[in-house]
Amino acid sequence: MRAGRGLRFWSAVPLLLPQGLWLRATATRLDPPGGATSGTTGSGAALQLLVLGDSVVEGIGAPDVAGALGGSFAAALAERFGRQVAWDAIGRSGARVAEVHGELLPTTPDATASFVLVSVGLNDVTGLTTLAVWRRRLEALLEDIMTRNPGCALMLAGVPPLAYFPAIPQPLRSVLAGRGRAFDAVSAEVVGRLPRGRFVATDFVPDPDDFAPDGYHPGPAGYRGWSRQLAEEAAFALVPHPPDQADGVLEAH
Repeated sequence: MRAGRGLRFWSAVPLLLPQGLWLRATATRLDPPGGATSGTTGSGAALQLLVLGDSVVEGIGAPDVAGALGGSFAAALAERFGRQVAWDAIGRSGARVAEVHGELLPTTPDATASFVLVSVGLNDVTGLTTLAVWRRRLEALLEDIMTRNPGCALMLAGVPPLAYFPAIPQPLRSVLAGRGRAFDAVSAEVVGRLPRGRFVATDFVPDPDDFAPDGYHPGPAGYRGWSRQLAEEAAFALVPHPPDQADGVLEAH
């Protein structure tokens, strides 16, 4: 069944190529925002958060990096768990999994993170990365994240809900959305083998007002809603240490 879906996708690629080229040529381009790429929010026992990935980590569509996935997720975690969250956000627009691994991960802070959130995959979907290559590169990335941050809890966000992206015309939108679901299935398998890993599919239906003016990235409301969803998923899988333990590591149930 999975092989059949893959065959249908690759068979459709030549037919959809003109639409993809048109989208690339006419898409609205938003500049990366300014603002600090790290910060602290909340109060309570300390938690060191690293958010790593693509344009949603860099902050495209938000007024600043603190209003994008890194800062918004930190705020949602602080509220949900009653913790002080010190966060770092390392992202680059257009980055695929290989670039996140080879170019961004080595630049992450020396301080060991106790929670790592990764957003990657959308650019591999649109860049026609094969599922086999996606699996291999994702495994390598997550392995090295765990090596650099031993004992951390790791959450991988699924491919954003492409089926609802206003900027992408049909039928390209539906085909890419299906490909995103295939990537998510592989991601869930890979993360499921990690002792303290959690895959969270981004399968909610966004409101049109959740998008930035480019119709492709989240706007401020979209980042806040997505971050709350991720934090709720973390609540089911993770609980904090008792207050007298100050290392900030989250323990799995």
